[in-house]
Amino acid sequence: GTHPSTRLCLQALDDIAAQVDGCTRSSLLDVGTGSGILAIAGVLLGFKPVVGIDVDATAIACARTNAERNGIGDRLFLSTTPIRDVNGVFSVVVANILPHTLIHMKDYLVARLAPNGTLILSGILAEKADEVIAAFSPQVQYARTLREENWVGLVFAGQAGTALVSPARGL
Repeated sequence: GTHPSTRLCLQALDDIAAQVDGCTRSSLLDVGTGSGILAIAGVLLGFKPVVGIDVDATAIACARTNAERNGIGDRLFLSTTPIRDVNGVFSVVVANILPHTLIHMKDYLVARLAPNGTLILSGILAEKADEVIAAFSPQVQYARTLREENWVGLVFAGQAGTALVSPARGL
């Protein structure tokens, strides 16, 4: 959690948790979970269920170890399932990944977002923010930018109308 882009995601998650009644009805998908810090924070903030995915098996093993060290291993589902194969939708989708990868995964990220859900994107240098906003804005509504040093976190609101499906089904 020491990198500015990670802290921006944590701040956005904390802001959402403060607005939702214990997050008990807010599911969370952490795309590119890496060490699992955002997924672990999601569990500790009360999101349920929480799913962390990463195509790197070593990252998933690291995230699993970190979840166990934090005493929440049984409350966090981790998988190497690629986002294109994840079924269901989530109240919050967070991805702390480089801008070109975020844009490449745009349709899959948006497809995993529940109606009126929140999409949090980070790993973005300030000079790339407009490019990411432009890429995502046709599908989700830009809400705000969080800034730290030369990094930004972008928050988008999902559109109403998608039917809810079990978030862990098919993983």
